[in-house]
Amino acid sequence: MLVFVTAIMVVAPGLTRLVSELSAPARGAGVVLCTSALHVGASAGQQLVAVISGADFTAVLVVLGAVQVAGAVLVAVAGGLGGGSGQAEREGAQTQ
Repeated sequence: MLVFVTAIMVVAPGLTRLVSELSAPARGAGVVLCTSALHVGASAGQQLVAVISGADFTAVLVVLGAVQVAGAVLVAVAGGLGGGSGQAEREGAQTQ
């Protein structure tokens, strides 16, 4: 658990910077959404553990896997909503 928390502590500032750069026209809104998502995740994690604390280890792993798959689906859908404005296209626009 300590390794997981340490990894989040190390990655969070870089993630905030990346979100700030990628949401340049609406930088404030991007950072607020990123920070809010981190705080909601931290709060919901404790509640999720309380709900599944009586279950066996396999059930806990299945629930955590389902949460991660749901997150991956949300990221994929959000990426599809971007209208094709990927990083390569942004870099190409900057060099021109």
